[in-house]
This record gives sequence, C-alpha cells and structure tokens, in this order.
Amino acid sequence: MARLEAPRRNYERRIYNDMEHLLRSAQPGDVILVEGRSELSRIIQLLSNSTWTHAALYVGDRLVRPDAFQRETVRGRFGKDARHLVGEAFVGEGVIAAPCESIRKTISVFAALMGFRKKTGTR
Repeated sequence: MARLEAPRRNYERRIYNDMEHLLRSAQPGDVILVEGRSELSRIIQLLSNSTWTHAALYVGDRLVRPDAFQRETVRGRFGKDARHLVGEAFVGEGVIAAPCESIRKTISVFAALMGFRKKTGTR
C-alpha cells in the first residue's frame, strides 16, 4: 500500500491552489474536491474518468468551540491550525480530522468549494 500512496514522479500540476481563498471562504459542511498526486490517485482517475480523486468535508473550528467534546485535545494536537479542520478518510486510517494545511501538503489541486448551502446563503 505504501507504494500506491507515494507521490508520482511525473505529476504535472494543472490548476493553481489558492489556500488563502479557501480558508477565507470555506464554511462547515463544504465539500472540497481534490486531485491527489499519488499512484493510487492516478488509478482512481483512470477507473472513474474523473479529475477528482478525493473529497474532504470542511468542519472549520467546530471541534474547538467551547462546547466541543475533546476541545483541548484537538487544540493541543493542531494548534492554530485547529481553526480550519477537514474530515478525511484514508485507507488504513479511517476517517480523521486534519488541518486544511494537510490538503496543501498532500494534494496538488482543489476545486472551488461545493457547499450545499441554502439559496439565502445561510445554513
């Protein structure tokens, strides 16, 4: 499995990532579509005929709000990055919380936010 999760040597970035825009615009519940750069991502693209190989659910600061369960544990683990968390699923790990910063480090492209917001723009 490690070989499949290793970054591809011949990956070519096609779209610029604007992480600052993502952090300013994301709201809890937004789905972030990403294109991974691993060999496993390439296989997913070939089989699905899709650009996107992975999705993350933006949870923002929900895990560090005053009434959140394990607030201090999450804050201690992620520090200032705990304000911008995503939920992701990984082979061998299951579903985990991770800072948005991990998306910048492990993937090369993310789509515009695709939140399922009401027409009024509120939740």
